[in-house]
Amino acid sequence: MQLSGLQNLYVAMGIILTTAVMLLLIYLNLSERQKEFHVLKAIGWKFKRVRIYLIIEAIGISAIGTIVGSTAALILLLQVPSFQITWWIGILVLAMPVLQQLIFTLLLVTMMNRKGTSMLKEA
Repeated sequence: MQLSGLQNLYVAMGIILTTAVMLLLIYLNLSERQKEFHVLKAIGWKFKRVRIYLIIEAIGISAIGTIVGSTAALILLLQVPSFQITWWIGILVLAMPVLQQLIFTLLLVTMMNRKGTSMLKEA
């Protein structure tokens, strides 16, 4: 029985679901932290500094999540000796969360700044 097509479908569905969940969580995170952004602005932080702060935070969170998730997945996959991991799936698993988190954070911060939603307006 040929399962490579089904395996690719599961990978694609996982990527789509992960992307949607990450985008939603980052949006909710930024939306609920408006008071924190107001405090940072009140103590003199500029928009550029807040953006750098959020980028560093996003990279840190996604790097830790990638390490923990990849390690757990590797341990589980070692229990299934017939499962094959191709090189491109390995690269996607390691690089995609970090890149997604960074891109989504930049995108949402920029959108919030353009819309003028709360603190993210430059002084």
